[in-house]
Amino acid sequence: MTTIADLNDKWAAYAGPGGWNDPDMLEVGNGGMTYQEYRAHFSIWALAKVLLILAPTSYIFSLAFICAEFVISRYQSAPLLIGCDVRNLTAETLEILSNAEVIAINQGHSLGVQGRKVQASDVDGCRQVHCSCASDVDLIGLDLIRLLRVWAGPLSGNRLAVAFWNRCSKVATITASWEALGLESGIRVSVRDLWQHKLVAEDAVSSFSAGVDIHDCQLYIFTPFTVSRSVE
Repeated sequence: MTTIADLNDKWAAYAGPGGWNDPDMLEVGNGGMTYQEYRAHFSIWALAKVLLILAPTSYIFSLAFICAEFVISRYQSAPLLIGCDVRNLTAETLEILSNAEVIAINQGHSLGVQGRKVQASDVDGCRQVHCSCASDVDLIGLDLIRLLRVWAGPLSGNRLAVAFWNRCSKVATITASWEALGLESGIRVSVRDLWQHKLVAEDAVSSFSAGVDIHDCQLYIFTPFTVSRSVE
């Protein structure tokens, strides 16, 4: 999942109406990942701005085929396919897949801009020293080994969707600078947490920090009090 996200990010600048990147279907609910990893998966896929389609596993490929012409001709976007069996969802899986605020990030196609990685950092113990995928390092760059990531993308109303993604094996604090987000340093911003469904900062200036659990992702909406941003 992380490799697909990294490769999808590499081509973010080329995505938009008429040709969207396809990060493949969601694995949320299929087993093999923790709740935090599933939440990170859904957050990053939503930020990548792809069309949301729900279907039971047994029908998923036929549904995708039936919908293909509609998807390609109307939305020009890769389908965000829920790959688990929706007839047998656990409470945790349903909680993730039905988060209306996260889905709203995904549905914001009007600007035609895919979210992308804007900052990567590391601290002691949060750096991928050994990588078995040398070709991916060549494709993606050295930021592959920096495991504390900030992704962002513009929304309507001059807002930003911002994800703090901790790919480290320990809890870490991630800080997003206004410079990385394309905001002027003096801009005041309110911050809403889309997983906690509440405002977590009313007047942030120059940067915003949050603790993020192991392999988890916090997803926010940043609303500047004064319009000034350049994340595109």
